[in-house]
Amino acid sequence: MDAAELASQWCSGNKGWQPIFDIGNGADHLYVQWEELSAKERRKWGNNGFRNAAKECWEEFGTKKCKVPYGFIAEDGNFYTMQEFSRSSLNGVMVFKTDVT
Repeated sequence: MDAAELASQWCSGNKGWQPIFDIGNGADHLYVQWEELSAKERRKWGNNGFRNAAKECWEEFGTKKCKVPYGFIAEDGNFYTMQEFSRSSLNGVMVFKTDVT
């Protein structure tokens, strides 16, 4: 089985989790968006000399924090956090806990 099949199988057995390829319209809505930043944080991006391009600068260079738990199902069938997965040499599929409110 490849990582995609393993991810689908793992998500089927773990309520509320979805592989990235099953999330309609992508996963952008699972990450903090410009409009969700505090006014203070948005001002920081506007103080870079490009006040009119603050949003574009944040979109390009900002770190977008994920609002829900996530990880990777690797080709060995195990769940890995981002840190664990980035240190491995495995292929995998990103999964998100999408039933979090």
